[in-house]
Amino acid sequence: WPALAATITVNTLADELNANGNCSLREAVQAANTNAAVDACAAGTAGADTVVLPAGTIPVAATIQIDETVTIRGAGRSSTTVDSAASNAFNSSAPGVVETLEDLSVVGGVNALNGAITATRVDFSGGNTVNTLNGAITLSDVTFAGGSDVNTSGGAIAMTNVTMTGLSGTAVNTFSAPIAMTDVSMTGGGVNTSSGALTLTRVRILNSPNDGVNTSTGAITLVDSTISGSSNSGVHSSSGAISVTRSTISGSGDSGIDAGSSISTVTVANSTISGNAPSGINADGTISLNATTVAGNGGTGLDGSGSYALVT
Repeated sequence: WPALAATITVNTLADELNANGNCSLREAVQAANTNAAVDACAAGTAGADTVVLPAGTIPVAATIQIDETVTIRGAGRSSTTVDSAASNAFNSSAPGVVETLEDLSVVGGVNALNGAITATRVDFSGGNTVNTLNGAITLSDVTFAGGSDVNTSGGAIAMTNVTMTGLSGTAVNTFSAPIAMTDVSMTGGGVNTSSGALTLTRVRILNSPNDGVNTSTGAITLVDSTISGSSNSGVHSSSGAISVTRSTISGSGDSGIDAGSSISTVTVANSTISGNAPSGINADGTISLNATTVAGNGGTGLDGSGSYALVT
C-alpha cells in the first residue's frame, strides 16, 4: 500500500532548527523532507505531506529548502505571513517536486528549479518572483503587490482570479510554454512568451512600460479584455495569429495591434481599437474586422501590406 501523507502542525512562530520541544516551519519542512521526526514535528512520509501553520508572522532568516512535494497551509492570508524580506522564502531543486502554498501571505519569492509551484488564496509581496525553470506555475485567487511577478523558462503558466499591482516591467513571462489567464488584473506590467500561445479571458492590463501582450511566434487569443496605456504595442506577435473578441485596446505608444513583419492573421470582432499611435492595427497578413470600431488612432487606422476583410 502507498504511504499516507502526513500532516505536520507548526506550533511556534520562531525560525529555528534545534531540539527545544517546539515544531517550527523550518523543522516541519525538514521532517517532510527526511520522513523522520524533527524536534517536536511529526515524521513526514513518502507521500505529499501537509505543513499546517498557525496565525502570526513567521520570519525566515534563510531560504527554506523543499526536497519532497509538500503543501504549506496557513490559517488565512490575513492571518498567517511567511516573511523572508527580499529573498526566497522557499526553494526546491529536486526533480518533480511540487510546492503548494495555501491560505497565507508571503513576503519574498518562491523558487522551484526542477519542479512546479501552485498557490491558492495567497498574497505575495516584497518585489520577488514566483519562479520555476521548466515546471508549471498555477495560481488561483492570488494577489501580487510591490513588484512581485511570475516567471518560468519553459513551464506553462495558468492564472485565475489574480491581481497584480506595483509592477514596472514584464510581469508574467515564460519562454516556450503557453500562458492562460482568466479574470486577471495587472497594473504597470505586461505578459510575454517567446513561442507559447497566449490565451487571455476577462483580463485587464493597464500601463505596461513595454508591450501589453507579446509573443514572437505563438498565437494570441484575447476575449472580453482590456489592454490600455502600453508604452509600446498593446498586442504584438511577430508571426503568430492574433484573435481579439469583445475587447478594447487603447492608448498604446505604438500600434494597438502589431503583427510584426512576418505574415500573420489578425481577426477582430465586436471590439474597439482606439487612441493608439501610430496605427490602430498594423499587419502584413490578413486583417479581418467584424463589428469593430477602429478610430482616433494617431496615424492610420489600418496599416500594412496585407489584405483586409471587413464584415459589418
